[in-house]
Amino acid sequence: MRAHLEETLEAEQDAARATALRKSTFRDRLIEFGDRGRNVAIHTSSDIHAGRIAGVGIDYVVLATGRGQRMLPLHHIVAFEETS
Repeated sequence: MRAHLEETLEAEQDAARATALRKSTFRDRLIEFGDRGRNVAIHTSSDIHAGRIAGVGIDYVVLATGRGQRMLPLHHIVAFEETS
């Protein structure tokens, strides 16, 4: 019985994660990456910016780099990824 309940709980958690990913916005994902506190690479049409997400505003992201902070408008970001 306990094993069945654990399987059911795991399936429900997987479904909730999948639903959250489908409904999340680009900005939501940036906030999630910032909450993790890991290094990221943010790609714009002309460059790749590396650092940690220090904050996410309505239409911009603040990237903490080794040389200070850089603000990037969301409409310039084409992709982002976690890096090691």
